[in-house]
Amino acid sequence: MDCKSAALGHDWFDPSTLHQIIVVVTNMNILITGCSYGVPDYYGSSGFVKEYHTEFLLKNLGYTVYNCSRNGVSNLKAINRVKQFVRGTPILHSAYDYQTIVLENINTKIDWIVWFHTAILRDYKKEWYNIPIDIALEKLANTTYQRMLDLVNNLKCKIAVIGGAAPIDKIMLNYIKPDFIIEDWKSEILNEILPYDQALGAISAIENSPNTVKSKNSMLSTHEFILDKLRQSEHFPDGAHPGTYPHKNLSERLHKTFMSH
Repeated sequence: MDCKSAALGHDWFDPSTLHQIIVVVTNMNILITGCSYGVPDYYGSSGFVKEYHTEFLLKNLGYTVYNCSRNGVSNLKAINRVKQFVRGTPILHSAYDYQTIVLENINTKIDWIVWFHTAILRDYKKEWYNIPIDIALEKLANTTYQRMLDLVNNLKCKIAVIGGAAPIDKIMLNYIKPDFIIEDWKSEILNEILPYDQALGAISAIENSPNTVKSKNSMLSTHEFILDKLRQSEHFPDGAHPGTYPHKNLSERLHKTFMSH
């Protein structure tokens, strides 16, 4: 089995045929949140056209999609952005610092949150620097998943969780029972189980931790190993983010799930 069929499961598509997708009439509201994995490439720097991102592919299928993702944010910041957005507070656009988005009708019913889970250690801030990584990671994971559970309960919505920039920590299942889950999207795309790493975009957490030099070097080595795998794959056109085919596959799977619930 080749990489395409093994990693993504079925027929792939020619992007030039995107306009042929049949629009499904639906009144379902989808809210995407997360880091840059949830952000279409508005700048086109990687050669990945923004219209092939999950956000736009779901819109093409007839869904109303609100995207609260933001380049570089942590999980807790992603959750806070959603809280602000559903209250009607303007938040910065996913990619542009000079543009905001706002929910015009705060009575809008959000049916699904699609969460592109990012590295937990992005929330390892200065006040944590005296706490070893493994202890901090557990504390931050518990806090993160509790806050997402509270958000889902408050919105009375379903949730799809995609382990994007970082895999989902097993602690999550103590809090959230997702209606759709991909534990580690990068591993799935590469058709290879990658080592556990919560430091993508959070190298400073490792560098500033009180961990031993040996421990830090081990974590940094794991981190670099994963980045090398992404750089070598055609499915990560900028060496870090999934491209056209993974998003096409993901949007199809999400659509099937949305329609079955």
